[in-house]
Amino acid sequence: MRTAQNLIGKKFHYLTVKRPNPEKPYHWFCLCRCGQEKSIYVYSLLKNMTRSCGCIKSEKHSINFKDMTGETFNNWDVLKLDGPKHKGTYWWCRCKLCGSVKSIFGESIRTGMSKSCGCDRQGINIKHGQTGSPTYKVWLQMRRRCDDPKNVRYARYGGRGITYCERWKIYKNFLADMGEKPDGYQIERIDNDGNYEPNNCKWVPRKEQQRNTSRSHFVTFKGERLPIATWAERTGIPARVIFNRLEKLHWSVEATLTKHLRADRRRDLGERNR
Repeated sequence: MRTAQNLIGKKFHYLTVKRPNPEKPYHWFCLCRCGQEKSIYVYSLLKNMTRSCGCIKSEKHSINFKDMTGETFNNWDVLKLDGPKHKGTYWWCRCKLCGSVKSIFGESIRTGMSKSCGCDRQGINIKHGQTGSPTYKVWLQMRRRCDDPKNVRYARYGGRGITYCERWKIYKNFLADMGEKPDGYQIERIDNDGNYEPNNCKWVPRKEQQRNTSRSHFVTFKGERLPIATWAERTGIPARVIFNRLEKLHWSVEATLTKHLRADRRRDLGERNR
């Protein structure tokens, strides 16, 4: 048998040897990763016959055991292992929708049978009382397009690395930072390639938000970088004409935004008569 000096501190799967058991020869007190301490026969440790304190329901299961700590399943953030309950392994999880923490059966988490604490199915959420409100819907949609690969907008957000800050995993923090959504407004990221976080987000009118998406065409003139739609309003030149001048006719920006529309039409008519 190994001496206490070279066995204390050794790790055997989910067990860490702490000290010898003076009441049982060849037994050692081991700390399991679930936090429980148990006396284990040294032969079982050295031969990999015991892998945990028993928090895994069977040794056969423990061989294929997957540590889910830190992972996310639907609206659950897995915090840590809870242990065996009712012949199964349970995990402490935080609901991303309301922030509540519950012990959930691991199989239910993995298979999607449990997707949240149930707050998303309630008419009113007891944590913040705003489930279904316009602000809550914006927050929920923000999370879905960043987290859910099945979301139709995931490719333009989560698919290209856009996410949201740790603080905004909980709705009440989002509400405290952004305030209530004004009517007719949408959330916008100031840096279109940045994440959703307090210093990069603001409420803007829906029309302005639509202009500032990654699909908008921006034009820089005299130090100002604005969408084509905004230049159209300023110059009186239709956005379609501005786009055609730049993309199809390859005009300079200055000529595009300063040349009168009638002159452009005369030019088009002249080309048609040739």
